[in-house]
Amino acid sequence: MQAAIRFKGAHIFASGTTGMRYANPLTPDNGDSAIDDITAIGNGAGDAFLYQSGGGLKINNFKFLGGTFGFDVNWNVGLSGGPILSTGSIETCTSSGIRVTTAAQLNGMYFDNINITCGSPNILVDNASAASVIGGHAIGISCAGGGGSCFDIGKWTGFTVQANDINNG
Repeated sequence: MQAAIRFKGAHIFASGTTGMRYANPLTPDNGDSAIDDITAIGNGAGDAFLYQSGGGLKINNFKFLGGTFGFDVNWNVGLSGGPILSTGSIETCTSSGIRVTTAAQLNGMYFDNINITCGSPNILVDNASAASVIGGHAIGISCAGGGGSCFDIGKWTGFTVQANDINNG
């Protein structure tokens, strides 16, 4: 059984292109983990934070800077619960601030009180496969920059959007 992680108070810079990668390929849907007070910086074609596991990751009080995507959820292992991001900012990435790519069902993604100033769309659910994201919300999101849309949610069902500030030009 995977032990859950608790990670707090770090500044992580990309050693290659990705600032931080959270993945557990052996038991991808075990253990709830929490990351608090973190800054992750991507570089070039990488991501500030690449998430490739399951089990209910909770990230609070964060800043993701640079890279192609600020927070990249690349989920293809099997049915899982999605991440919770709360109270932070995603800035200076060249594409979407949050991108979700699923090849397997992902249940419940929650985004609360996040400032996103990246490319467009600021939040992208890019699920071209038959998989879908079910449940979740975006509350208190501030979208800016990019010159396009704030949300492109693909096949996300049961999604609630509330009290967001959208200024994409």
